[in-house]
Amino acid sequence: MVNFYLRIAPNLAVVLRPLDALVAKVANSNILIKAFNQVKSTLAAATLLEHPHPLAPLALTVDASDPAVGAVLRQCIKSTSRPLAFFSKRFQDHLKRYSTFGRELLAVYSAMKHFRSAIEGIQLIVCTGHKPLV
Repeated sequence: MVNFYLRIAPNLAVVLRPLDALVAKVANSNILIKAFNQVKSTLAAATLLEHPHPLAPLALTVDASDPAVGAVLRQCIKSTSRPLAFFSKRFQDHLKRYSTFGRELLAVYSAMKHFRSAIEGIQLIVCTGHKPLV
């Protein structure tokens, strides 16, 4: 049920990782309790999302790490950045072996695919911290 909130809580996919491991096997209960409490605090501190303004320019900020990808779709209004939605997803094991460039590029692709209905036909600024990709 918590997976429903992946779009409003940043990096929730990474926080949920120990709990997802329960599907496969029983693990250390201290790690699970810590992960569960972290999920609760992440949801409690979730950022307030904005409704999209039709004339505001959109920006997609993307970052990839070893275990996951995270992105935020935001709109720029009066020199402030306001979040519209978040996206996070854990990499499958074979994708973790990609180079940094490959993971960053896959992160941009995954985020654009996820937000496709919101960004289709709209000019978009893509921001990433990986300089060779820019």
